[in-house]
Amino acid sequence: MDKKLIQKVKRVVAGAEVKLLVRTVEGYRVVAGQESSDLSRVATSTDITTKADQGKRRYITLAEEYTITTEGYYVVNDLAFEALEEAFYAMRPIEFQLVVADLYTYVGSAVVTDLPITFAENEATYRITLVSHEELEKKTLRG
Repeated sequence: MDKKLIQKVKRVVAGAEVKLLVRTVEGYRVVAGQESSDLSRVATSTDITTKADQGKRRYITLAEEYTITTEGYYVVNDLAFEALEEAFYAMRPIEFQLVVADLYTYVGSAVVTDLPITFAENEATYRITLVSHEELEKKTLRG
């Protein structure tokens, strides 16, 4: 394969290009101050091995779940962060988009399970943890 073509196809995504947006009363808004995001996907499986499998283990997937963790600098009066706080206290899911550069976005609904704000001497930071409520859908933004 041509080296120039390989260079065009490969794309490194930096953390600064990944943004968490949540649905607010004014539509989707980026959570201000973001520094990093993690998307963890886990499948729960069960062993379905029988004697007929002759010592070879077999598994099936029963359930999938995802967790999104975003960390950043706390910004006072951020509409998106306020929507997260409201969802947390109301114990209801919130719709979100996790946009990865200009390539694709993950869309779903999740519950806020962790929302600490750390007030240090010179800064305030947050950590947001969203856990799956509905299926996570991946949408391509460009072809």
